[in-house]
Amino acid sequence: MKCHLFISAVFLLFIYGCASGPTASSMVATSHAPLNVEASGTLVISPVSGGEETNPMLLSKIDDISFREALYQSLVNSGLFAETRLEGDGDYRLNTEIVSQEVKSGINMAATLLVHYELYEKNKINVVWSENIFSQYEALFEESYYGVKRAQLANEGAVKNNFTQLIEKLASFLETTR
Repeated sequence: MKCHLFISAVFLLFIYGCASGPTASSMVATSHAPLNVEASGTLVISPVSGGEETNPMLLSKIDDISFREALYQSLVNSGLFAETRLEGDGDYRLNTEIVSQEVKSGINMAATLLVHYELYEKNKINVVWSENIFSQYEALFEESYYGVKRAQLANEGAVKNNFTQLIEKLASFLETTR
């Protein structure tokens, strides 16, 4: 009986292995601002809250630091703002909270992500734009036969989709404020 448990544990470790969280570079969205939207001032991205560190014995999780770095790079690439910073002062400040994240395991791994964003203008205490953005991504078995890698790919895809929606919604907001 103990032998069967040991073999089962080794088999599960082989299939699922050690989990790792998504890296910042793999979560960067490649969306660009629409051509009719000119770059607006300077944006400062505040520290992110609500993320979770990945436990190597469980499934992949999205942590605050990697998420913030990927958010920063995605917004830089978008061209929505003349300058995007992680520190200092700017014309706008973006606060971000990861409200929920989940990976459903199976043959295909599906990740869901809900993020709350708040945009403030310089020297204003009231929010000028706020949005909850829900995204999801399903990593197919064909993308990776390794279970923990599929979970990581699902999280990366959900974050990229979230950032793509964010860029579209921010572009729409900035266009209406001109």
